[in-house]
Amino acid sequence: MAELASNDGRVLLTRDRGLLMRRTIEFGYFIRSMDAKRQLVEVLQQYELFHQVRPFERCLRCNERLRRIEKIQILDRLEPLTQKYYNEFSICSKCDKIFWKGSHYERMQGFINNLKDQTLRSTNNE
Repeated sequence: MAELASNDGRVLLTRDRGLLMRRTIEFGYFIRSMDAKRQLVEVLQQYELFHQVRPFERCLRCNERLRRIEKIQILDRLEPLTQKYYNEFSICSKCDKIFWKGSHYERMQGFINNLKDQTLRSTNNE
């Protein structure tokens, strides 16, 4: 990981202090929290990234940008209930995974809204 971060000019996010002490690490950050959600808030605050969060724009499998696709073009790939209840779809042009605003979307939107609220509260408390 240290070599990859160094070669690519990446920031290494870790809870391993020893890893951050390696000479090859140029950019690194020690994550203090043990909780994954708090870690996310911590990184967003540390690097002032919240305004750059663009949920539902990238593939969860390969991180490629998603593009809208007409339902008729993928109808044969959809489960019957998905065909019946959903009309808006996106597809990854790299791995061909299909996305729609199902129950997972609602849960993720709630998580993002909660994350935004946490970030605002933390910023106001500083």
